[in-house]
Amino acid sequence: MTIRAAVLLPYLLSCLMDRKYTGVILCILAEACIVWTLYGAGVCLLVTVAWLILGALVSQFRKRWEKRKMTDAHGRSGEEATE
Repeated sequence: MTIRAAVLLPYLLSCLMDRKYTGVILCILAEACIVWTLYGAGVCLLVTVAWLILGALVSQFRKRWEKRKMTDAHGRSGEEATE
């Protein structure tokens, strides 16, 4: 379990931040080869799935924020022009 904590998880997070998905797949496969029991297996896969879901949620939130920001700016300028 120490190899996973000291090597695989930091490397996995580094690959996820750099969007190097080949390294992510290799980390998941390396963990599957190292862990012989079901105890603790799949942490790299779990971290990867959580990272991708959070990334999708953040991008959706950012798109909505930008859209709301644009409509608020146009809406307020239009109201001020009519007054």
